[in-house]
Amino acid sequence: MIEKVEVPDFATEAEEAQWWFDHRDTHDDRLLAAIKDGSARRVADVLFDYGLTLEGLKEVAVPVRPEDVELARSQAEGAGMDYREYMGKLLHESLVKSDAA
Repeated sequence: MIEKVEVPDFATEAEEAQWWFDHRDTHDDRLLAAIKDGSARRVADVLFDYGLTLEGLKEVAVPVRPEDVELARSQAEGAGMDYREYMGKLLHESLVKSDAA
């Protein structure tokens, strides 16, 4: 099992992004080691540990500009929502609107 790394608290999304960028090689090495030793886990399995599921949803990775993430976080907080849920809602509404046009 790979030892856990202490991830610091960040004041901003940009600060966190920079930290992960600066430590990407270490992260990659640790992830590869976890895959090789069998300790890596799927997101769906981790969510299950907390009583959550991705049922009915398909997880996708989409590159998003950092400033858009910050704006979405701010808007989501104002709406009382998790920003990932909020971004999914925005994507869905945009797709429905585009399809109706």
